[in-house]
Amino acid sequence: MDKQELYERKFILTNGKVCRNDQTAIARESGHMAIFCDRKYKLWFYQVTHREAIIRSSKTDGNKIYDKNIDIYLGDIDYIEMPCILPELQIDKATQEDAAYLRQKCNKDIPAEKIVVFISEGRRYYVVASIIKIMENDLDYAVLPICAFIKNSQE
Repeated sequence: MDKQELYERKFILTNGKVCRNDQTAIARESGHMAIFCDRKYKLWFYQVTHREAIIRSSKTDGNKIYDKNIDIYLGDIDYIEMPCILPELQIDKATQEDAAYLRQKCNKDIPAEKIVVFISEGRRYYVVASIIKIMENDLDYAVLPICAFIKNSQE
């Protein structure tokens, strides 16, 4: 897949993997960052009892219509600090400053591999989670992809 096709899909993982259809990719790999251009993301679902969340860019957003939803599943969440709406989202590797900030907020050391940093409009937001998976799908507006994430995790 060439760079132009990646740009046209407006969904890029810098390690070269692109999620299509029901495939998932783990975004948190050492030194990699995901970039999601030109779309608005929302904290779509959060379940305290199961410690999981979904951030979604819906295939319909006001006057804009896309081929697919983009869902970011977060599991085994220990801490979450983010607004409900995130325009033009990036996922970045945690810095030492991020780890120090979260150490202060959580009153304990957090392993760097559990820190998910979301950047939107130049601001950094945090989730401490063991699992992050990204999926494109064409589910209806109110349907959650939890079963699809679980199914793909077992494959």
